[in-house]
Amino acid sequence: MTVDLTRILTFADRDGHFCQKPARSLFTLIDGILGGQGEGSLEPDPCQAGMLLCGVNPVAVDIVATRIMGFNPLFVPTYVALLKDPFFDFGIHSLQDIAIVSQDDQYASCLSDTHSRFLAFAPHPGWVGHIEVEREKIDPILP
Repeated sequence: MTVDLTRILTFADRDGHFCQKPARSLFTLIDGILGGQGEGSLEPDPCQAGMLLCGVNPVAVDIVATRIMGFNPLFVPTYVALLKDPFFDFGIHSLQDIAIVSQDDQYASCLSDTHSRFLAFAPHPGWVGHIEVEREKIDPILP
């Protein structure tokens, strides 16, 4: 469902027809001053994150937010589906395609850092053992 909604947001025109290129310019802003962890989204535990993230590519912004939360975005099936989407080109195909501008060097290079937990958010109980950076990667999803 998330993949379909992202496709619609990005590629559907005002008449509901899908375009080959993005149908509109997008600006994504994530208010990460206070985040939610654990049993989100209905009963999250608060986590003081103290950040704002923004960008013109909603997939890239979400991937960066996931990494800063302390998770490996390449373990999240939604992101892998969007990066490898055979029908729609979101403009990024790997983490190396995402440019990050930050006043903090650790966040500017967060996608190439495969070990840091950064803000160390707790995953939803159903995701424990599946998205953490510490998880042993057996079969790489993307190069």
